[in-house]
Amino acid sequence: MFYNQFHSDSLFQISRIKFPLEGQNRDGFEKNKWTKVNWILLKTKIYDIDTLEFKTEWKKTGTSFVEKCSLENSGFSSEYRFQLIEKKWYLTYALDINL
Repeated sequence: MFYNQFHSDSLFQISRIKFPLEGQNRDGFEKNKWTKVNWILLKTKIYDIDTLEFKTEWKKTGTSFVEKCSLENSGFSSEYRFQLIEKKWYLTYALDINL
């Protein structure tokens, strides 16, 4: 339920990100830390990504969810980590690389 709402409700998404967010947004040679100002809303769930084109993997435990996505030979990859903190899920890490 959290995961679906996180990807469909922008206000909910921002409220469930632990800023300052670990990780970075890397576009070419430019590396930026994530802030509320430069955050790019996540709209596509890992389960909805075309696995014929992209390599995806995810792992869920009782207190964490990690998802990874990459496009072979393209310089694109991403990793997002969610953690259960005080009975609520939060995004705690985001790495988005586009070289």
